[in-house]
Amino acid sequence: CKSDQNVTLIRARIEMANQRALANPGMTLGALMRVALNTLENSTNLTHITKACMTLELSTRYSETSCQVLVASDAPSILYQLILSLNRSPPHIRILILALKILKNGAKRGLKFGLLIAAPENAGTVLFELLQVYKERAEIFILAANLLSTLIKAKHEIAFEAMNTQ
Repeated sequence: CKSDQNVTLIRARIEMANQRALANPGMTLGALMRVALNTLENSTNLTHITKACMTLELSTRYSETSCQVLVASDAPSILYQLILSLNRSPPHIRILILALKILKNGAKRGLKFGLLIAAPENAGTVLFELLQVYKERAEIFILAANLLSTLIKAKHEIAFEAMNTQ
């Protein structure tokens, strides 16, 4: 059966990827994330920053653990600072979209998790400014609007829970 063959091929590819990761610990998701976060914190090279954002976007898209590592490492603050430093040039737009997707991936993990992703005090202001500046760029506008909505919902949920526990 064709689907059995596909499953067998996929299983073999996963096994080979596992073996490569075990043979080279620097290729594990955790190691790649650490390198990417370090790059975001310390690099000014756009190519390196773009690659780091691509790594973080991919890992947070598929791994809840990666999202938890992202929050624990203070990456949201770093990402919001990065967003504030960008201009409207094409390379910066690409980084902006990736940074917003990283934050979106973390926010998808639940409202309280979304609040942690939006932890910096200026997060709401940054997202609101993006809505104004990039209103003609649908992808950026939608990502920023969804993140702002998640932030607001999360803050309301936290406030509601705090009122109910008193």
